[in-house]
Amino acid sequence: MFALLNDRAVEFIDFYINKHCSEVILDIETKQAIIDEVGWNMPYYLGLVCEQLIEIFDEEERQIEHSDVKVAINSLFSPAMKTVFSHWRDRLNRLEKIERSYAQQVLDLVSQVNNSVVYGELFNLSQQADFKDQVDSRYVINCLLHDGYLYQPDDSTYQFTSPLLKRWWIRYGNNQSHSVLLYNTQNIDAQLLKAGFSIRKKEYQRIWKDIQKGQWRSLRHIILSKVCAVLARPLLSRLANEVGEDEELNSWLIPILLNEEEYGILSLFTFWLRITEKLAEQSADIYTELFEQVSSLDDSAEIAWELIQSHLVKNKQK
Repeated sequence: MFALLNDRAVEFIDFYINKHCSEVILDIETKQAIIDEVGWNMPYYLGLVCEQLIEIFDEEERQIEHSDVKVAINSLFSPAMKTVFSHWRDRLNRLEKIERSYAQQVLDLVSQVNNSVVYGELFNLSQQADFKDQVDSRYVINCLLHDGYLYQPDDSTYQFTSPLLKRWWIRYGNNQSHSVLLYNTQNIDAQLLKAGFSIRKKEYQRIWKDIQKGQWRSLRHIILSKVCAVLARPLLSRLANEVGEDEELNSWLIPILLNEEEYGILSLFTFWLRITEKLAEQSADIYTELFEQVSSLDDSAEIAWELIQSHLVKNKQK
């Protein structure tokens, strides 16, 4: 995991803003504020903050001010934005279970101090009954260093690479019960998602109006461009929930939201198969037969799509 030098970080901020919303103008003070708040100039973090500043520009229809940087940073930790850092915790899954438990406690310990933790404290943690003789503390700590969780200000101390990652870990990190929810916002309670919905409000209102005006034969396609995938999840989940709660719409419009990671989708055919499975889950009485028909096909995406179309037309649904 590399971090950009400050001059390169400024260049990246300029590149990101020009690519995604060239109307936004950031002065040098604001760019420096982004760098100071991020703390570790990883392009992913810089991009997240820039994306939120673009949101502010779009929502409030004004140019960005220096003070907006803290607002943008704070918005990254709203419930609707949990996914933006959750991959950091899930990447620990490559460790053995006992190693993962130790790594999580190491990160907990480092997150509780203002500055750095000395190696002796981490070693003492490894000597607890749960870990002694079962965990190679040096190996686990080296994994955390190599993967970008921690860095060493000097040879014997450790701290989080980024204040953003540290803040996220304190709030959401070591919470295994929310592992699925973090990546898949469609699993979050609809009211909780609605209450925490703080991004893409303009896009949401625009798309929702189009959906409400749409009819079975006339609903147009909508493509979300220039949207980071992880930031689009709350928007799509919110739209799916609204359709599900609208009695007139849900009589003909079927919202299907796939998981963030669908490892079983390896081809266009397996994509259509997954769609029919989701249809059968939502309306078993209507679409179970469709799912069975597609399941029996020999990897034919074209026939699968024709079957899906015919069943949807027959039921006057989309």
